[in-house]
Amino acid sequence: RDAVLGDFRPDLQLYLDVTPEIGLQRARARGELDRIEQESLRFFERTRERYLALAAEDERILTVDATQPLDSVTQAIKTTLTRWLDRQA
Repeated sequence: RDAVLGDFRPDLQLYLDVTPEIGLQRARARGELDRIEQESLRFFERTRERYLALAAEDERILTVDATQPLDSVTQAIKTTLTRWLDRQA
Protein backbone atom coordinates (compact mmCIF):
# COMPACT_ATOMS: atom_id res chain seq x y z
CA ARG A 1 0.00 0.00 0.00
CA ASP A 2 2.74 2.48 0.92
CA ALA A 3 4.59 1.80 -2.36
CA VAL A 4 1.59 3.08 -4.30
CA LEU A 5 0.07 5.68 -1.98
CA GLY A 6 3.09 6.91 -0.06
CA ASP A 7 1.85 8.82 2.97
CA PHE A 8 -1.53 9.63 1.37
CA ARG A 9 -4.47 8.30 3.37
CA PRO A 10 -8.15 8.93 2.66
CA ASP A 11 -10.22 10.64 5.34
CA LEU A 12 -12.74 7.80 5.29
CA GLN A 13 -12.88 4.21 4.12
CA LEU A 14 -15.95 2.02 4.29
CA TYR A 15 -15.42 -1.67 4.82
CA LEU A 16 -18.48 -3.65 3.77
CA ASP A 17 -18.19 -6.72 5.98
CA VAL A 18 -19.77 -9.98 4.90
CA THR A 19 -19.16 -13.50 6.12
CA PRO A 20 -17.33 -15.73 3.64
CA GLU A 21 -20.34 -18.03 3.44
CA ILE A 22 -22.72 -15.26 2.42
CA GLY A 23 -20.16 -13.66 0.10
CA LEU A 24 -19.58 -16.92 -1.74
CA GLN A 25 -23.30 -17.62 -1.89
CA ARG A 26 -23.82 -14.21 -3.54
CA ALA A 27 -20.93 -14.79 -5.93
CA ARG A 28 -22.37 -18.16 -6.99
CA ALA A 29 -25.75 -16.52 -7.60
CA ARG A 30 -24.05 -14.19 -10.11
CA GLY A 31 -22.77 -17.15 -12.11
CA GLU A 32 -19.39 -18.75 -12.62
CA LEU A 33 -16.83 -18.06 -9.89
CA ASP A 34 -13.64 -16.21 -10.83
CA ARG A 35 -10.16 -17.35 -9.83
CA ILE A 36 -10.21 -15.60 -6.44
CA GLU A 37 -13.75 -16.76 -5.65
CA GLN A 38 -12.57 -20.35 -6.11
CA GLU A 39 -10.16 -20.10 -3.16
CA SER A 40 -10.80 -22.15 -0.02
CA LEU A 41 -13.19 -20.99 2.67
CA ARG A 42 -10.22 -20.69 5.06
CA PHE A 43 -8.62 -18.16 2.66
CA PHE A 44 -11.72 -15.96 2.93
CA GLU A 45 -11.91 -16.37 6.69
CA ARG A 46 -8.27 -15.23 7.07
CA THR A 47 -8.84 -12.35 4.66
CA ARG A 48 -11.93 -11.19 6.56
CA GLU A 49 -10.08 -11.44 9.88
CA ARG A 50 -7.31 -9.23 8.51
CA TYR A 51 -9.74 -6.60 7.19
CA LEU A 52 -11.56 -6.53 10.54
CA ALA A 53 -8.23 -6.13 12.35
CA LEU A 54 -7.25 -3.25 10.05
CA ALA A 55 -10.61 -1.57 10.64
CA ALA A 56 -10.21 -1.94 14.41
CA GLU A 57 -6.77 -0.27 14.25
CA ASP A 58 -7.77 2.71 12.10
CA GLU A 59 -10.54 5.15 13.05
CA ARG A 60 -10.80 6.21 9.41
CA ILE A 61 -12.15 2.77 8.48
CA LEU A 62 -15.84 2.37 9.29
CA THR A 63 -17.41 -1.07 9.04
CA VAL A 64 -20.85 -1.67 7.58
CA ASP A 65 -22.66 -4.99 8.04
CA ALA A 66 -23.10 -6.17 4.45
CA THR A 67 -24.76 -9.46 5.37
CA GLN A 68 -28.10 -7.66 5.24
CA PRO A 69 -30.32 -7.33 2.15
CA LEU A 70 -29.14 -4.72 -0.37
CA ASP A 71 -31.66 -2.04 0.67
CA SER A 72 -30.58 -2.40 4.31
CA VAL A 73 -26.89 -2.20 3.36
CA THR A 74 -27.63 0.91 1.29
CA GLN A 75 -29.39 2.52 4.26
CA ALA A 76 -26.56 1.55 6.62
CA ILE A 77 -24.03 3.17 4.27
CA LYS A 78 -26.12 6.36 4.14
CA THR A 79 -26.45 6.42 7.93
CA THR A 80 -22.73 5.81 8.42
CA LEU A 81 -21.80 8.57 5.96
CA THR A 82 -24.27 11.03 7.50
CA ARG A 83 -22.91 10.42 11.00
CA TRP A 84 -19.33 10.77 9.77
CA LEU A 85 -20.11 14.01 7.89
CA ASP A 86 -21.89 15.42 10.94
CA ARG A 87 -18.77 14.81 13.02
CA GLN A 88 -16.67 16.66 10.42
CA ALA A 89 -18.78 19.83 10.61
